[in-house]
Amino acid sequence: MKTLQVAGLILGSAALAATFVLFPVADVVVVSAIGIFGGFSILISTMSWLFLNYVTCAKHDISQHYYREAECIGGRLYYRGHIPILELGPENPGWAHGYLLGSHIFQLRKNLNLAIHGILMQPRANKLSKTLHEIRQHIPHSYQKEMQELAEGYNCWAKEAGVSTSMTSDDVLLMHLIADSKHFHPKTIENTLVSAPSKEGGLLDAVACTSLLHRDSKNGMLFARNMDWCPFGQGGAASLVIVWKEQGVAALGVPGMIGAVTGWNRSRLTGAMNVCPGTTKSIRGMPSMLFNRHILESSDTVGDVKRLIEKVRPLGPYHLTIADKQGDGSCISFYQDEQEKDHIRHARKEAEKPLLVVNWRYPECKGGSFSSAGRTQLLTRYFEQASKTISHEELDWRALMANALKLTPLVNSWITMHSLLFAPEKDEVSMSWDNGYAASMPKEHISMSEVFV
Repeated sequence: MKTLQVAGLILGSAALAATFVLFPVADVVVVSAIGIFGGFSILISTMSWLFLNYVTCAKHDISQHYYREAECIGGRLYYRGHIPILELGPENPGWAHGYLLGSHIFQLRKNLNLAIHGILMQPRANKLSKTLHEIRQHIPHSYQKEMQELAEGYNCWAKEAGVSTSMTSDDVLLMHLIADSKHFHPKTIENTLVSAPSKEGGLLDAVACTSLLHRDSKNGMLFARNMDWCPFGQGGAASLVIVWKEQGVAALGVPGMIGAVTGWNRSRLTGAMNVCPGTTKSIRGMPSMLFNRHILESSDTVGDVKRLIEKVRPLGPYHLTIADKQGDGSCISFYQDEQEKDHIRHARKEAEKPLLVVNWRYPECKGGSFSSAGRTQLLTRYFEQASKTISHEELDWRALMANALKLTPLVNSWITMHSLLFAPEKDEVSMSWDNGYAASMPKEHISMSEVFV
């Protein structure tokens, strides 16, 4: 693609230059055709360059290490095999995060700002002071402190690197609201707080995660997961495991995020979120990414999570799929049932097909704009065919679920950034990441507990 981009620019420029030379001597129609070809080549090359650099990029091989190992007070960045890990200690974890990953936060934030605040014209953090203040009332002080430290660590890196852009804790918090953007619109809330009307609009409509839960006698609970998220350039390649050692929590994420979209803890409780339809007209809880991390910090089992959510609530509707080493697994759909109660589904032992989580409303199985019906039909047909053609004794559920994640293009899509398969009872997790079609990449294998050693 890069070769074609360069060739298009060269040919286009040459064609435009030729029109000035040929115009006095050649046929007008021929010259016009050459000029149109030149302009079209330059336009296509420029548009493809913008798309690949600011939306999604070419394939990134996991074996090509994206980071340089480094260490500072409060944390270290290192590799286990091909898996990059940011290990954060009890002192100044946010500062270490911002400082060690400063250059990568800078690049991702630049692309994010162009897409969200430039193209989609969503307000920046300094225009949402009332909304962000209200949200902070629901966020633990330790997370607020970590976001402030992250901004300070990034600013320290920026000063040393000669970069003029700085960050505030409000900027960090606003980035954590992207996962809630399907149902929560900061601009609308901000205008409501100052008694002014506004038109609602989402930040991101292109995510379509898939989660699968299955329990069998050989593996215990298996949890397969594809995370779809616009990489905003090199977000997939920049993926890494962030480990908070004191809290015993790990999350596969990107630089600048202290919350969890997909993660696990020292007790081998795992969790992953899917966006879903719904509305949030008031601030009633914690942003989903921070809420997920809070759950992993505060719970050891699926039962613990169900008790915790009776006391602490997320900002708005989404699906949280959870599994533990005891063999329990469920999907909690927040605010999805009648009168906005939670709807909970459980993984049944030895079921013919896994518990499937896509991006529509449960229990109605309707709504959303994420090909949820198509993915459900595809996966249902896939597992039904497997049960018909393979004897029960020969069924390899680990292989079946791993291959289900590779079903392209609905399950394994052009914005599938992360693909994981957890076996909590076996203390195993396999993962791959890329700027798209991540499930097609070779998996890296580690034990869930070794990152906390």
